[in-house]
Amino acid sequence: ELITNNALVDTDAEFRSIVQGHFSTLPEAMLTLTQFVCLDSIGAIYRPLVQKEPYLIIYFAGVILIVPIVLMNLVTAIIVNSALDQAAADREAAKYHEEARKARLVKQLKRMFVQLDTDNSGKVSREELSNIESDDCKLLHCATSISDPFEIFNALNVDGWESLSIDEFCDGIWKLATSKASIEVQRMEKQVNSMFHRIKRMEANFAGVSSALLQISQNQGNMQKMMASIDLAIKRGQCSGGGLSNS
Repeated sequence: ELITNNALVDTDAEFRSIVQGHFSTLPEAMLTLTQFVCLDSIGAIYRPLVQKEPYLIIYFAGVILIVPIVLMNLVTAIIVNSALDQAAADREAAKYHEEARKARLVKQLKRMFVQLDTDNSGKVSREELSNIESDDCKLLHCATSISDPFEIFNALNVDGWESLSIDEFCDGIWKLATSKASIEVQRMEKQVNSMFHRIKRMEANFAGVSSALLQISQNQGNMQKMMASIDLAIKRGQCSGGGLSNS
């Protein structure tokens, strides 16, 4: 009504032409609003009207700020937020699927470990691994894409003890199954980690030895001071005894 009922509709031909072409009916007004949303050649619509009725700049400025900018930003924010929520849900679903897969694989690996551990030592040796069944070989191949079980054993046996505990066996195969790195890279990583822990233990032992040596050195210094005090006391006693005999 601010535009269609304006007094210039009856007196100004250009004003009337724009109003009849863009605001005369509800469909025309909605189509014009769509142009404002898309910022599609809207200058030809509002510029002549504002030049003839300057106060209309408040109306068109509000429409331009609210409809194409704020509304579209709001729609974009809703879409982005929905995409982030969906991505978070997908991560949770993938995490749940990964945990379920690990539980199934670890259960199968524990069963395999019990079958291979014929001496009930709680560890699987290279000799016991030679008795692995064909179905278990297929399971290892499906999990790690490595057909040779001894290659898997060598990759997991970084300490050189020629045997694997159940945790080393199950956790090691799971890491092989989920890691994108090659088996050689993973073996090198295990060896580096093992060397790092050994160096840390050596440093701790060396610190203990250094502390003990320092304590021994301090005790030796105290003993030397004590011996010097005893020696001085003996000399003083001898001097006192000599003076008495002369008297």
